[in-house]
Amino acid sequence: EELSGEPVFQTANSADTEVFFTDEGNLFEYRVGVGRELVAEGALGGEPVLGASGDGSWVYFVADKAIAGVAGAVDGEPNLYVRHGGKTGLVAVLSSEDSPDWAREGNTYESTARVSPGGRWLAFMSDRPLTGYDNRELGSSQPVEEVYLYDGETGRLRCASCDPSGGRPVGTQSCGKNAKCNALALGQDGVWLGRWMAASVPGWTVMGYQSRYLSKDGRMFFNSFDALVPQDVNGTWDVYEWEPVGVGG
Repeated sequence: EELSGEPVFQTANSADTEVFFTDEGNLFEYRVGVGRELVAEGALGGEPVLGASGDGSWVYFVADKAIAGVAGAVDGEPNLYVRHGGKTGLVAVLSSEDSPDWAREGNTYESTARVSPGGRWLAFMSDRPLTGYDNRELGSSQPVEEVYLYDGETGRLRCASCDPSGGRPVGTQSCGKNAKCNALALGQDGVWLGRWMAASVPGWTVMGYQSRYLSKDGRMFFNSFDALVPQDVNGTWDVYEWEPVGVGG
């Protein structure tokens, strides 16, 4: 497939032998000694590659075209995909409200999603009930952003910030009418401006550094407005830790 002459670099492995880039709304993979391969059509604007492992064997990206053979993908929606071992699978179908996961628009620090160093884990946010949890805010009935963690080895998607009791979330509007702007809700440079939030993860810093809130073994730190444990009684934002079974103590 011919290129436009204005490709945009997305990411590369640490050896610089595997490169991902976009061109005219398409995502390509180039491997030294192998050549170029079309990965997906409809790669969304901004930075559609959310991240990759250091060796390039795992890569996560968003595209609004359903890739042939990938069950559950929907044309016209922001499909979050994972590519590993030469195969592409669907993580989840997101909403346009989740755009800070990928739409950096040249400002790297506006992205919130993070891939663990080895590539197995992906942390991101969504206001869609991706795991069946009723995420309509208790007072407003607005869908709220929650924090999700995907395990690439098992294919399991978890909502780390959803109320473990199953009760509907208590959230806040990041900034808007009759709502106070809150630094934890807004993130860097007002990333989630106007969104309803129950939880969040930090974006990149203005110095171009991504907060290491996700470890290689899937341990994750996030902010929650909702009270997820009995000890949380202050009615505002707090920092939580989530651990996979068998990690930590």
